[in-house]
Amino acid sequence: MRLRKLILSTGLAVAMVATSIPALGYVNDAGTDTDGLQKNGSGITAVDQETGNLTTAGEDFVGAYGLEKDAKVTVSGLTGTITKLSLTGGATSTADDMAALAEKNNNKLGKELGVNEYKYADAKTVSPYSVEATYSVSKTVTVDAVATSVGSTSEANLIDIAKKTAQGKVALTAAEVASALSVKEATVGEITEASTYVANSGTYTDGTDGTAGTDGSDGTAGTKATLKDAKVEVTKTFTVTYTKDTVATGYAYDIIFATTVEDNRDYIAYAYDSENNELTEVATTKVANGKKIQVSVTDLTQNYVLVSKVVSTKENLIHEEPTVDGLDIKVTPNTETNLDKTAKEFIDKYVIKNDLNHIAYLDIAVTKTADGSEVTETETALTFKIAVPTDLPALEDGKTRVFKVIRLHDGEVVELPTEVVEGYIVFSSDKFSDFALAYVDVAAETPAETPETPAAVPETTAGEDTPAPTTTTAGGTSTTSKTSSSGTADNSMMPIVVVSLLLALCAGSVAVYKEKKTL
Repeated sequence: MRLRKLILSTGLAVAMVATSIPALGYVNDAGTDTDGLQKNGSGITAVDQETGNLTTAGEDFVGAYGLEKDAKVTVSGLTGTITKLSLTGGATSTADDMAALAEKNNNKLGKELGVNEYKYADAKTVSPYSVEATYSVSKTVTVDAVATSVGSTSEANLIDIAKKTAQGKVALTAAEVASALSVKEATVGEITEASTYVANSGTYTDGTDGTAGTDGSDGTAGTKATLKDAKVEVTKTFTVTYTKDTVATGYAYDIIFATTVEDNRDYIAYAYDSENNELTEVATTKVANGKKIQVSVTDLTQNYVLVSKVVSTKENLIHEEPTVDGLDIKVTPNTETNLDKTAKEFIDKYVIKNDLNHIAYLDIAVTKTADGSEVTETETALTFKIAVPTDLPALEDGKTRVFKVIRLHDGEVVELPTEVVEGYIVFSSDKFSDFALAYVDVAAETPAETPETPAAVPETTAGEDTPAPTTTTAGGTSTTSKTSSSGTADNSMMPIVVVSLLLALCAGSVAVYKEKKTL
């Protein structure tokens, strides 16, 4: 991946603030300058803006985490359901002073800062989503018998006593909730309890007061009011907060950077994981009005950093001017209205005649620093650089782009040689007046084969042998080797070559034998 480097924007404070904005702003209709939740490329409203309750889309989003309102739950013998779901978080805030923090820590982002023309523009963080689920669980218990210490009392009083007795029999702690739901105990909210008497489930007996004895003798004891086999439903309510650092599958969070897009700037966004020292480029798009940069992310644990640099465009050409003692040199992009009508006609005629694509007109002015007088020619050509514009049409496959610099001087239009070096169009001129930058896309040339490459054989007509390459031996004599027109050795000649070698060896052996015999 192309990792572009950034220039540090100095003078920032060190502390990084990552505050969470209160959530309810989950709307992001496509093409608006609003941070928000997206599903399959279209904006959703997760929370009703007036009531704060989850919308259908919001319930779907929360449901992607396995949380549904009618979900059954059992905790320490109590059963129930989720009665309410609420959603917070997922809001963006500015990660202040990211550049200064990176420089101070000397981490990966810090090392990338200050190396080239990119500089820090903006940084955002997204608060994790928190889904708060309210659980209501209950259990029905039977209270064997309830009686008062006095004789007669009402049934309502005994029912109140039964409720309190039942609640005492059904205990529930945050630790038990956390264990049952596999969450951290700290996420369990306050547990409240209430009880409901199940009507006609118990038997009530009214008591009568006894008469106290006199003169030390016992009187008749009064009977006590009782409530036997009373059934009471005990309800416990608690909340559990689920915090998610990543967005549910199928969803993304759109971050809109505050920076206003400028036509002559190139923008790059990075996911910056400062904890693990990782820097990853992320895809950027522009919102509908083209004035803001947007990234769509699913990881909410990282900071997202935007950087930019000035780039060359047709309307904002970046150029480098030569520095020459005693001369003041200026390259100024010219508009059609500023260009002399005759000069424009001369240049345009040349561009049209040669099937070129016009980019921009240029005026190169050279003056003497001492007196400001104009210099139209120099003894030595001056070299100029113009950054390749980034807003040109995409190059087609199989073609290469050739840039042209056209000069009009003293009524003569000439084309100056150019070359592209490290992203700059380089050309030289010793005459200065009106110029134009243009380009033409031509078929890419096939690279020429080098002599050292065995397969580099000139093309020939079918069936025709190519000239054999010649090499020089140590003794200065030349040897040749023959190849077929296809550039490979002709295997059909091998039997003849082998037979010829054998005959030559035989002839040589006979000659040697005769010579020895003669001696």
